[in-house]
Amino acid sequence: MCYSGPDVPDDIRVALIGSLFGTLPIFAGGVLNTIAVSIAITMREPTPAFIAWVVLEVLLCGTRLVLLVAAHRASRRGQPTYTDVYLLLGVLWGASVGYGAFISILSTDWIAATLSCLSAAAMVGGICFRNFGAPRLVAIMILLSLGPCCIAAAMSKELILTSDMTFHVNRDTQVFWFFHKRINFLRAT
Repeated sequence: MCYSGPDVPDDIRVALIGSLFGTLPIFAGGVLNTIAVSIAITMREPTPAFIAWVVLEVLLCGTRLVLLVAAHRASRRGQPTYTDVYLLLGVLWGASVGYGAFISILSTDWIAATLSCLSAAAMVGGICFRNFGAPRLVAIMILLSLGPCCIAAAMSKELILTSDMTFHVNRDTQVFWFFHKRINFLRAT
């Protein structure tokens, strides 16, 4: 997921991988947002599916934070940074965001659905900023964060939700690829 290709110089490759561990304020904001949203919605809908979502968010975010701190320390000592595990946890976190939106839409509690979908959409911005050096990772995380919204919208039998969600996922993906290509063009010049 983070392989940058054979023609990328080592210093650029190291900088791209390092960018995956940077931007701590964006990471902290995402962690606080997803945990707070899952707790708030679970207080409205205290069912096993929502309780499982809170537990999943807390475990994933806590594990990612511990691994992030360990990676920073290891990097300073010139040791491996557990990049593959960190990326896997990021993908699982994206899936947990999508899971929360999925169950919120299917609950037909439209306040819960609104909160979870707004949170998922906001997380896409952070995903793009934090991981711009790994476009395949970003694509997977966007798909896992917003894709379940589209599936749940289709399952909800609310036609307007289905068309709107499909439009937004498609647009967000196109915008990301546009900026990714633009950044690569600017780097090359």
